[in-house]
Amino acid sequence: MQLTLTNHRSGNVVIIACQGRIITGEETRALQAEVERLTLASKNVVLDLAGIAFIDSSGLGSLVRLRGVLRASRGDLKLCNTSSFVYRVLEATNLLQLFPAFASEHDAIRDFSAPAHAADSKSSAPKHKILCVDTSADLLAFLNALIDRLGYETFTSKHLSDAVLMLKVRKPHLVICGPGIRAPSSHRCPPAVRVHSWVPTIVVSLTR
Repeated sequence: MQLTLTNHRSGNVVIIACQGRIITGEETRALQAEVERLTLASKNVVLDLAGIAFIDSSGLGSLVRLRGVLRASRGDLKLCNTSSFVYRVLEATNLLQLFPAFASEHDAIRDFSAPAHAADSKSSAPKHKILCVDTSADLLAFLNALIDRLGYETFTSKHLSDAVLMLKVRKPHLVICGPGIRAPSSHRCPPAVRVHSWVPTIVVSLTR
């Protein structure tokens, strides 16, 4: 089922109703293009996800990236009418703090007028460092948001050469290799990463 998008406005808020699925590829590109097209004037967006039957990690990463872009322009991205599947995914990935699930479009729009919440207090204790490497910016955004919510310090890289440099300089405690960066015909990280044998590695595989 492809992603279909319809939109309307309420004051300075753009509401986009999504139907289908939000997954890596054409669907995430379509959503990003629609948000960019509709937010030339206003950067406040509500996504109505009542019609979303499935969302993968790249889809979540796309939402995280869109939220970051809008907030950098003094706007925001809010979700409403989340389907039961989407709600369970947000809950399982600890992203409900990032994307509170509003029960209705009205509630989400009204929240744009609410006082800004105080920033979460950050612990001064040293954090374990995790390096995430993949060619997909959406997957990296998802991993970064997820790992940050778990209290770890995260570094990301789309390029293997940069990742190798980060290994030497940042000295992470763990490396996560996405499917776009793993060794060909293998479920292992590339040799350039594995050569640093003191760092444990995890390989992420995506399935639909």
